[in-house]
Amino acid sequence: MKEKKQTNNQVLSVLLLLFVLFLGTVETAIHFVIYEHFKKVLRQRKQDLNFVDYIAAAGVAKFTASSLCYPHGMSLIASSTAAN
Repeated sequence: MKEKKQTNNQVLSVLLLLFVLFLGTVETAIHFVIYEHFKKVLRQRKQDLNFVDYIAAAGVAKFTASSLCYPHGMSLIASSTAAN
């Protein structure tokens, strides 16, 4: 009985890890889409973009994507500690 419970816990840990990895991929996709949108908006406002414009667009995009996918980071920590 104890072996079956341990096997179930291992399966749940693997599934949780796969979900966390998927959510990490979604975060990256969201970040890229938002970043490209901000670059497009900035180009419409001014022709020459400088380094600060790119950094600002990347920072806002990363912040937004991380906020939307916040459970990704916490779930990764939880799944790694649960597996051990």
